[in-house]
Amino acid sequence: MEIGVLLVVVGMDGGHLKGEWNGMMLTLTCKDANNEMIHVATVIGPKEDTSLYKTLLRNCKKNPKMRDLLEDSKTTFFTDQHKGATCALRGEAPLAQHRYCLRHLILNSEEKIGSM
Repeated sequence: MEIGVLLVVVGMDGGHLKGEWNGMMLTLTCKDANNEMIHVATVIGPKEDTSLYKTLLRNCKKNPKMRDLLEDSKTTFFTDQHKGATCALRGEAPLAQHRYCLRHLILNSEEKIGSM
């Protein structure tokens, strides 16, 4: 009898870099066994697109333990609604679950409603 199942939740998001480091920084984050936020990986590139998200995931998969995690159906990714993240996950982590961050859904909805 299985007592518990480890469910891994991974946050994947990007931030704009301004000034000297102009571009995008994408990160993967998780929580550890102590419920503390941990940084997993970062990639920096010129723009937020499918290619940069794929680079982030492919670099993570070079580590065998990370590859197992990213290819596990018990892993759930939370992202904003960026098409690049969705496409990259379909290609690089096809068994993982993909969900949208509620905060981003609300912000995006408010922007769309406000522009009507």
